[in-house]
Amino acid sequence: MSNDEAVSSMDFEALSEKAAEPAQPPQEDRFVKCPCCGQHTLKKPVKLGDDLLTQWLACTATGLPFSHVYKLYGGRVLITATQPGAETIARLAAASAAIDYALNDKDYTGLQAAELQNMMNSVRLFSCVNKVAFTSPTTRAYDTGAAAEQAVALLVDARADQRVHADRQLWHDKLVKANTIITDNENVSAIPLGVLLAVGQTHVQLTDILMDAGFDADFWQGIELA
Repeated sequence: MSNDEAVSSMDFEALSEKAAEPAQPPQEDRFVKCPCCGQHTLKKPVKLGDDLLTQWLACTATGLPFSHVYKLYGGRVLITATQPGAETIARLAAASAAIDYALNDKDYTGLQAAELQNMMNSVRLFSCVNKVAFTSPTTRAYDTGAAAEQAVALLVDARADQRVHADRQLWHDKLVKANTIITDNENVSAIPLGVLLAVGQTHVQLTDILMDAGFDADFWQGIELA
């Protein structure tokens, strides 16, 4: 029977009746309540282990940024995310100012606006998602955080040039070089940015969960209400 004959022999009336039936929601036990936003989702919430909580508390006590290694694709890809510290946040702000200056400079003829914005977004992302390692089918590691720091250093220098109204070509070249570094797959891997962004968002959520872990039943029982 040809494909056309097979299609014509279908019971379209039955299919129409089935299509008219209301879609059945997934089984309730497939849904879990997200501890961050309170919404029901198909994603499982993070279960905190003592080692993870201890690591976070140790980082907090010593002032070190909290980092965690996330295993993807059955452990074939390991992505490290780190909570940016105050110094990193300050440098990112200076880098962002250099981008804004270029965007608002009507005489700037270097990178396109979309390239400038994408560069800044990538710099912010790689400042958090700062290591990518492959364990199979090949072993290779990328220090995306180092690439981000190189780009940030160039952008901060460019901002200094902009402040003193130095020759435009000086900071033009630094922006182009920063963009080359942050978009080179040899530096940051070819992992889709969407995957890295999802890991970054997960790390933010995990940090929130760890902070909220202190407000447990013992915390509330220890408060005497009038």
